[in-house]
Amino acid sequence: MKLFLLKQLLGAGFIGRTLSDFFSKKMLLLNFISFVILIIVYVLSFIILYENFDHLVNLFPQFIVSYMHSSGSFNVLTLLLKLVVWIEIILISAFVLVVVNVIMSMFYTPIIVSHIHKTYYSHIKLTPASFGDSTLTSIKVLIASVVKLCIIGAIFSLLHFIGLGFISALVLLYLFFRFQAINLNYEVALSLMDSKDCKQFLRFNALALFFLNIPLYILSLIPIVNSLTVSLKSLLIAHYMFSALELRSPKGKNEEDVIDVEILES
Repeated sequence: MKLFLLKQLLGAGFIGRTLSDFFSKKMLLLNFISFVILIIVYVLSFIILYENFDHLVNLFPQFIVSYMHSSGSFNVLTLLLKLVVWIEIILISAFVLVVVNVIMSMFYTPIIVSHIHKTYYSHIKLTPASFGDSTLTSIKVLIASVVKLCIIGAIFSLLHFIGLGFISALVLLYLFFRFQAINLNYEVALSLMDSKDCKQFLRFNALALFFLNIPLYILSLIPIVNSLTVSLKSLLIAHYMFSALELRSPKGKNEEDVIDVEILES
């Protein structure tokens, strides 16, 4: 493992810059536009799911549904079952926002990366992927992650029909985490380097990026917070990637860092 990158992550000097950028006028405007779009999407998805409330209830094992109908509306099991369905509606709506957010990131991530580069890291020479290469790679990654999400999600969704919906929900939570993290990492990295270097960079920084994406994913599951912190995800990942590139550049390495790299990669 590249422990020197984890040491860089724990130092977290880039987090202060991320928060400073997040409250800048440019990022606040971007957040406002994204907020309006995501709120509309969330409300529409919530209404559609609410209209299908009974259908979601009927997905539970039939003996549970029959018992619920025969026991009345104020039975403990009935109330618990309805609570689970409401939680599902909220989570599914949040997942819809994650997907829409990933698609939107294709458009606003280059703006964020350009802002960070000019403000803090103009000394680092970037070799971003061409528009065609970036678009093609992003679409490939998006399709591959969607197919993987649908196949594995569909398999584990079967647990819902045997009363193990909780396990199914946990698996889906992780799958959506991977979906968001992979696409977000690629979107930012492709704004910094070409697709070949991008793959090597993401593989080399996989562990640190995994930990960075966890709090970002938690934020994305909170509807209102998700809509208000759209730029924060790309800002944090971009600042980390710039820090990692700076660490690898001749001007960004001190003697101690070079020694660490040589020892850990031997």
